[in-house]
Amino acid sequence: MKKRTNIILVIIIGGYFLFYYLAPFNKNHGIEFNSERLKIGIPEIADNLKQIESSDKYETVWYDEKSKNGHFKKIVEYGFFDTKTETDYYENEKLKSTFLWSKYDFRNKSFKYFIEKPNDKLLSATKSENLKFEKPTIIEELSKKVFEKHITPLIIHINVAKNCP
Repeated sequence: MKKRTNIILVIIIGGYFLFYYLAPFNKNHGIEFNSERLKIGIPEIADNLKQIESSDKYETVWYDEKSKNGHFKKIVEYGFFDTKTETDYYENEKLKSTFLWSKYDFRNKSFKYFIEKPNDKLLSATKSENLKFEKPTIIEELSKKVFEKHITPLIIHINVAKNCP
């Protein structure tokens, strides 16, 4: 009985050690992964993005606090053994309080695109004619074509700014 208890205790402590100190096992999706990003079609980690500390060990965050126009944030989320998703955030200073993001799922090898914009209609009426307060923002899923239409001016603006003396 004592031997079985010791074995169970070793398994529990070993599992705890694996989960909290070694996992995730594959967390090498930093700048060295940029060549793979290009092949997949995910935006690279640019020079303006700096890695910041995250409270979650299952994610890595790069952020540009000065950017008000263009790609300003990247979050890579990890599973126990490998990368789960990579999300890229964009902001357009002409569209106040509007954010766009693309999310690549490494498991499904697919993209999803989103927009978060202000809700102009904060109040609405329910069927029973009561007032209902809406969320201050609306999040919608976009097609790739619509997403690219929104971010293309940002990418052109950034590339022109880089090439100017």
